[in-house]
Amino acid sequence: LVLDVKFGRGAFMEDLELARRLAETMVEIGDLRGTRVVALLTDMSQPLGREVGNASEIRESIDTLRGEGPDDITELTYALGAEMLIMGDVAGNSEEARHLLEQAVSSGSAMAKFAEIITAQGGDAGVLEAPETLPTAFNTDSITAPQSGWISRCDALSIGVGAMRLGAGRERKEDTIDPAVGVTVEAKVGDQVKEGDVLGQIHWNDAYARGVATPLITSAWEISDSPVDAPALIVERIGS
Repeated sequence: LVLDVKFGRGAFMEDLELARRLAETMVEIGDLRGTRVVALLTDMSQPLGREVGNASEIRESIDTLRGEGPDDITELTYALGAEMLIMGDVAGNSEEARHLLEQAVSSGSAMAKFAEIITAQGGDAGVLEAPETLPTAFNTDSITAPQSGWISRCDALSIGVGAMRLGAGRERKEDTIDPAVGVTVEAKVGDQVKEGDVLGQIHWNDAYARGVATPLITSAWEISDSPVDAPALIVERIGS
């Protein structure tokens, strides 16, 4: 069993030490049950990838399976996949596992497996060849940088809650999800921006929801006058 245990503002466990304790506990439970468990502690202080929303995240997943996805999603997917291949005795080490994963993407077999999964669940796998048919919001607003500098904060919680208020998620179980709405993150921690550059895009259908969500989403970014290092994505590996 391979676990992605996240920490940071967008995670269940915001504190790294608490996330580490959770990961260690899960590994210990696996040992007690005779199941090998490995956990990767990964940063979720800012969104993973560029898209926050239902249809948009599927489009991003399709891009990733084509080998064209964001670097952070690609790296985390390969890291988790490598652990699985090694634990399943398919690969002898991380380098061999990485090669097999890259081969699965370049050959199209990873995408073919995704199509099988969609079909098995009664979905239309044809969307993989035509992602433009996925729902798209009728309106888009851009959030622009008020000054030049370096992104020092791109808060996952603010963006996630804002996307939910647009209709991308449920606050109550009876709420209706709009698969078309969401947020595109154009600038992340460590990126250098100029005044007027687009930091993010808000995709919306409902004007009231847009009014509620926009201030929260806009507040997610902070800009520093001096360079900022991008945070490490994978902080620690726990398990044998």
